Amino acid sequence: MLTLLILGCTRSAPPLDTSAGHTAAPDTQLPTDTDSPALPEVLVVVDGADNQILYVRPDTGDLLYTVDLPTVRPALCADPMICVAYGVEHQRSEAGDDLLTLTFHRVERLSKDGHEVAQHGSMIERYRLTEAGPEVVWSLNAIDLSGFPGTCSADPCTPPDDVPAADWRSCVITGVHDIELVTDTESLVELWLADTSSRPRAMKLSFEPGSTCAQVTELLDDASTEGWSRFEHTNDLDVTATGVLVNHKGTSPEFGGAVGRGKTTHWVPEGDGWALEWEHPPEDGTWLNAPHNPDLVTTEAGEFLIYAHSNGAGSTWEDEGFSGDADNLGSVGVARMGADGPTYLFDAVLSGDSPLGFVRDADLLSDGSFLLTDSGCNDDVTEVCPRPGLVRRVELPLDTASTGGSGAWLEGATEQQLVTVSELDTPWPLACDLHIPYESDLLEPQALGEVLRARLDAPESSCTTAD
Repeated sequence: MLTLLILGCTRSAPPLDTSAGHTAAPDTQLPTDTDSPALPEVLVVVDGADNQILYVRPDTGDLLYTVDLPTVRPALCADPMICVAYGVEHQRSEAGDDLLTLTFHRVERLSKDGHEVAQHGSMIERYRLTEAGPEVVWSLNAIDLSGFPGTCSADPCTPPDDVPAADWRSCVITGVHDIELVTDTESLVELWLADTSSRPRAMKLSFEPGSTCAQVTELLDDASTEGWSRFEHTNDLDVTATGVLVNHKGTSPEFGGAVGRGKTTHWVPEGDGWALEWEHPPEDGTWLNAPHNPDLVTTEAGEFLIYAHSNGAGSTWEDEGFSGDADNLGSVGVARMGADGPTYLFDAVLSGDSPLGFVRDADLLSDGSFLLTDSGCNDDVTEVCPRPGLVRRVELPLDTASTGGSGAWLEGATEQQLVTVSELDTPWPLACDLHIPYESDLLEPQALGEVLRARLDAPESSCTTAD
């Protein structure tokens, strides 16, 4: 996830080999543009259920550019296939191109109501935004796990649709929710990803642009990493100064968990593998309620763990069945970082008639406020969502003192401190007829390439702000 202020810019996973031309910080070729401060910021939104990525000017509501996956990739995403987009990263190249790197998961709809589907694996692709529409720069859909013997019995780089069913979960990336670029040059791309629906696992990939297959160079899974088997539904990963921050929407039933009963963990290199440094909440048998997209951020007030607690203000666990207006009610969890890991402070909830729905992303902005991606509901296939998808903005009282609770979700919020905050208005919240948005990032002016800059004066259409 692309956050504007994030603790740690160096990578230690294990430490990169700078003698081989690697850099400790991601080499994404972003130029310095002294003319850009006069330009406005632009919001990039992953409109998940609509299979789109939108570029919106939040101060005017102008829709600048649409990446429609069925249009860009008709052979992969046309009906009955569904291509659900998750994590994205946008950058401006040295040549002034707008480059979008994204992951989407391919699902074949087998019934009209969408309850019966067939999985077809995930894609990681890069597009160049042009006036005529997005162009595919490279596309990745297969992996080579030969460096981790015993992990996959299929041949390396076998395309997902050709992998035998018995090897599917071991040999295919599927349901990938997040990617993070580490190295990005004309000859080498390295990135981390959260492989959500496979074993699940976290992995680092290395490949030459243009290749459809990547070498797995780092792997955290239940076979190679002690303690990993407790966690499931790995749906987010951020590289930190000392390791990797990983979010798990669920935990293993073998340890009393279930889908929706999740944790945030931090892993550090140890020997040839990885070791768990801390988990939040810290106690066994305690969980967050469907957490998403944690970030480590630093501000003048200190260093914090911020996470989207998607059903943090809800009434039940996901495995017990979210219900009506009593669920899909989110909060933003906040913990202060210290030498021993996070100390829980509070969960922020909204006041008024428009509470947070199933919030999936909370990003720190340069002015100290937080950008929230509110999906409204967990999904719109198995339920009718009564709330719109919104992009919202709030301020969080980071000086709030801890009351000693762990932040774990329990009925009655006995381990949470619920703090009511106000939503910042005008032009927020932004609606844009979003359906289950997953992520949004606010691009600062220097990140805008020539196509997006031209669209500032010639938008496609207009979005709307919520009533």
